[in-house]
Amino acid sequence: ARAFDRFPRPVLFLLRCKEGTGITAECRKMQIFVRTDRTHLLEVSPAQTVADVKTAVEALQGLDVAEQRILFNGIQLEDSQVLAEAGVSDDSTLMCMLRLLGGAKKRKKKTYTKPKKQKHKHKKIKLRVLKFYKVDDSGKVQRLRKQCPNCGPGTFMATHFDRVYCGKCANTFVYEGGAPAGAPKPKAAAAPAAAAAPEAPAGKGKKGKK
Repeated sequence: ARAFDRFPRPVLFLLRCKEGTGITAECRKMQIFVRTDRTHLLEVSPAQTVADVKTAVEALQGLDVAEQRILFNGIQLEDSQVLAEAGVSDDSTLMCMLRLLGGAKKRKKKTYTKPKKQKHKHKKIKLRVLKFYKVDDSGKVQRLRKQCPNCGPGTFMATHFDRVYCGKCANTFVYEGGAPAGAPKPKAAAAPAAAAAPEAPAGKGKKGKK
């Protein structure tokens, strides 16, 4: 019988790893964190390689080893690199990412036939509220803007050439017998879009050398 057979397995492991008075680097264990979409805690030795880490991640999460990329401090590690040589120590964090396919096809440029719509720009006018009222000859104050029946007092409706409109609740009243006096005039129709440039005639093909 061998001399080691009388020792239990953990003690036998330590005896084989001892070299003089200390324990070799291959036998020391350290804990590292591997982050995918979740965080895994692995117990490895500094002498193990990056390929061993990928195999452990595949066993834990089912990610294919060929699709994994291991990064440490922003640098991608090769499969044959030893963890200790790559600078990985106890409580280090490795990033595990998956390889992606190439980018999509170049998108075709879209051609627009209609002119670009001009956005409405708010014009700030000082003391604008004074235009909402008028004082007649007798000194009586008259309201020029219609108040919104839904929003209550203090909310005036915008006056257009064919309707009055509340910008708060979108309440609209259309004139039946034509626009009253003082209503703004309708805007002129927008200029038609510029005619498309005629297509250039097809050029004559160059004859190739015989």
